[in-house]
Amino acid sequence: ATPLEMVIDPVTNKLYVAAFGSAKIGVFDVNALDNDTFDPTTASSGYITVSGGGPAGIVLDDANGRLYALTRFNNAVSVIDLTSGSETGQVGLHNPEPSTVV
Repeated sequence: ATPLEMVIDPVTNKLYVAAFGSAKIGVFDVNALDNDTFDPTTASSGYITVSGGGPAGIVLDDANGRLYALTRFNNAVSVIDLTSGSETGQVGLHNPEPSTVV
């Protein structure tokens, strides 16, 4: 998938990556990346699935343990609980395009 945006959680030392060509947010341990002990097979089990697909941008709310992801395939914002590692909600955005274009 094409990585479009990344953010590091300073509390957990996790790197979150918006993977546009998928319906997932990559989750990586920064220490494993720094120490060259990163295993992509193991890491992929911790990816977070977003229902809208095409995550393009992410914002970390570390104070509340949340991540917000803009999902372009359905033009919405997914709310992700970082404790559970799952999507807990989604808010649709206004789309000015005519339905024939969509």
